[in-house]
Amino acid sequence: MVEMMIVVAIVALLTAMSIFSAKSYFEKARAKECRLNQQAIFNAVWNWRIDNQFLPGTSVTNFQLVPQYLRSTNQFKCPTCNLLYGPVFVAGTVPRCPGNVTNHVWKTTDKVGF
Repeated sequence: MVEMMIVVAIVALLTAMSIFSAKSYFEKARAKECRLNQQAIFNAVWNWRIDNQFLPGTSVTNFQLVPQYLRSTNQFKCPTCNLLYGPVFVAGTVPRCPGNVTNHVWKTTDKVGF
C-alpha cells in the first residue's frame, strides 16, 4: 500500500512539472511569434515602399500589404493579447506589441528568425 502511494506521488509530481514546463514553452513560443510578426510587417512595409517608389516615412495600411507582401491578416495580431499592431504602419518604423507584453519587442538589430 505504501509503495502504491509513493508511485502515485511521483507520478503527480512529474505531471505537475511537465504542465509547468509546457506553459513556459507556450509563452516563449507566443513571444517569438509576436516578434516574428513584427519583423514580417516591418519587412513587408519596407518592400511595399520600394516597389511603389515611396520615401521612408510613408504610411501603409494593412490592406495594401495582404496578400502580396504578407500571407494572411493573422500576422497583424499579437498571439498573446490578440490585439492588432495597428491599422496603419509607417515605413522605417518598427511595429510594437499593442499589449506591451515583456519580451515582445523586435529590434532591427536582431538576427533574422532569432
